[in-house]
Amino acid sequence: MAEMSSEALRSKRYRRHKAGKHDLCDPSRCRVALDERDVRAVVPVTGESTSVALGRMLETVPFPEGDPRAVLAVVATRLAAAFDERKTAGLARELRSVIGVMMEHPAEDADRIDELKARRAARLVDGVIAANLGSG
Repeated sequence: MAEMSSEALRSKRYRRHKAGKHDLCDPSRCRVALDERDVRAVVPVTGESTSVALGRMLETVPFPEGDPRAVLAVVATRLAAAFDERKTAGLARELRSVIGVMMEHPAEDADRIDELKARRAARLVDGVIAANLGSG
């Protein structure tokens, strides 16, 4: 069977997208395709749970007492536990975001921006988990 031209593929992708079928959509361009993307690749390769892998990582970066990034560590731990319960793209995305913020500059002192980011994450975590586990 001959391969489709790029224009034919683009047309087919467009028609399927309009029909609500996002299997051909590019996740970088289609939010639904991003949410439906298989997130099994996010699971640690070793077979351990995400919570365990995160816990081992957090042991290597202890934050000093009063550091707002410690709040982000707690938020990340809750997200990892929820992700272990039900693997969704939304939880994976939020967990990745929280870990990224937490690890932006782990060797430096926290600043006011870190505090604001920690407050935001703490405020949103319950809603993110409820939305992705289908409760609430």
